Amino acid sequence: MNKLALFIFFLPLFIFFLPLFAFSQTETISLKDTGLFPDSLTTSAEGKGQVLITEDSRLTQILHNYSLAFRKHKIKGWRIQIYFGSDVNASQKAKSIVNKFKTEYPDVSAYIEYHEPYFKVRVGDFLTRLEAAKFKFILEQNGYKNIFLVEEEINIK
Repeated sequence: MNKLALFIFFLPLFIFFLPLFAFSQTETISLKDTGLFPDSLTTSAEGKGQVLITEDSRLTQILHNYSLAFRKHKIKGWRIQIYFGSDVNASQKAKSIVNKFKTEYPDVSAYIEYHEPYFKVRVGDFLTRLEAAKFKFILEQNGYKNIFLVEEEINIK
């Protein structure tokens, strides 16, 4: 029974990946043209072998479409809310908090959101709650008070 379950599990994977290897490659790329390898690896030497890397142009198109899909869409993730206010000066406070935050953490994104009548400052684009919690701990150690994690759609880098 176990062997049958494994066969049933792996059969769709085999059927899916078989066409990837069944077609001949149509595009030839020289290693010298890629610029990824040093000249010592791409020059010919007598008595040495030659490596030819070929790639199906359809694979390049699939990878291109995949990267475009991720640039257009956001995914669920986590941010840290470091400010929330609705008083008369809330807009100015939010801007000054963002400026202060960007000077302290230039590699972390900061966003000002306005949902009437509240201004919110949220920082980071974390894929997991754990990543966000680690950074929240760092912020709390550096003087940020009353901050909390927020689940929302984040930008993919």
